[in-house]
Amino acid sequence: MIELELKKEFLLLSSYKNKLPPVNIDVVYVFSGVEKNRLIGSSFNRLKTGVKIWEKLSKIQKQPPIFLFQGSSEWYLPVKQAFDNNRFNIPKPFLRLELVKTWVNTLDQFLQIPAGLKKLKNWLIVTSPWHIPRVKRYARKHWPNKLVYYWSSSVKPKEFVKYFPLEIKKIIAYAKKGDLSKEL
Repeated sequence: MIELELKKEFLLLSSYKNKLPPVNIDVVYVFSGVEKNRLIGSSFNRLKTGVKIWEKLSKIQKQPPIFLFQGSSEWYLPVKQAFDNNRFNIPKPFLRLELVKTWVNTLDQFLQIPAGLKKLKNWLIVTSPWHIPRVKRYARKHWPNKLVYYWSSSVKPKEFVKYFPLEIKKIIAYAKKGDLSKEL
C-alpha cells in the first residue's frame, strides 16, 4: 500500500515546478549527497541551485537568508575552498558551511543542524527531486513547528527514473525504523 502511494508521489514529482515561497525564508538549506567526485554530480547541482535561489531571495527579501550547506568530510573541504576562492558570492555573515561529523543517512543532517539556526522557522530545502519525498518525511517528524519549502535541483530524466525506486525502498525502511514519518 505505502509503496503504491510512494510511486504516485514520485510520478507527481516528475513534473514538479519550483516556485518561490510566499514568505520570507530564514535559511536556504542545501543537502549534499555522498558522491565521491565532489564538484560534479547531483550534489554539485544542488549547491549551484541553492546559490542561485539564495541570490534571488536576497534581492526580494528585506534581509538575505542564511545559506547552509551541510556535507560529509568528502564534500566539506572542496565546497569551503570553492567559497573561499569566490567561486560563489555569498557574503560571510550569511554563509554557514557545516561538516556532518557522523553520517549514516539524511537523518544525521537533520539532527546536526547548528544550534543557532534551530530556532529559525522558515526553511527552503534544496535537494535532488528523488530525495524530496524522504526529506519531507524527515521534516514532518523532526521539525513539526517549522515551515518548510522544497526546491528541486535539475537532473536528467534518466537519473530520476534510476533513483526513485531506490528512494522508495529507503523511505519504507526508515519509516519502519521510526526515523521518519510514513505519511506527508
